[in-house]
Amino acid sequence: MNLLITKSCNRSCPYCFAKKEVDLDTDISQGNITEENFIFFLKFLKNNFIENVRMLGGEPTMHPNFTRLVEIAQKEGFFITIFTNGLWKSSVLNYFETNGVGDVHFLINVNEKRHTKKDEYAKLGKCLELLSKNGQIGFNIFNEEFDLTFLEHFITKYNLR
Repeated sequence: MNLLITKSCNRSCPYCFAKKEVDLDTDISQGNITEENFIFFLKFLKNNFIENVRMLGGEPTMHPNFTRLVEIAQKEGFFITIFTNGLWKSSVLNYFETNGVGDVHFLINVNEKRHTKKDEYAKLGKCLELLSKNGQIGFNIFNEEFDLTFLEHFITKYNLR
């Protein structure tokens, strides 16, 4: 089951399905799920024998209590997948560096260079390094002109799937 935990996002992807809903480049948004509602959602999943929770956004790691939500879902025994662009705030990166990623799985959406700002690949690299065992790289095909060769670099360098 997918859950959008925030409307905040730090990218402006040309294919974004939630473009009308997200608050771009915003750390603080009215569009964040509360801890109370998150727990309510998890109880709904448990009551319906659903063991997986997929956290999305905007960019889910921009939720001000993102790591707390992950901890709550872990404590409840859920298999967690996080759909992310890998452009994390230092606090999120530090959290996972310190605590490890455990059994949390990450789907990291990567864009071609022509849709990426200069400093984003360096920031993304730090995230991919950390997530190599728990990360899977993703790419959205949204027009007829695309080039997948850049993905080989990420897959090889960071030992991704």
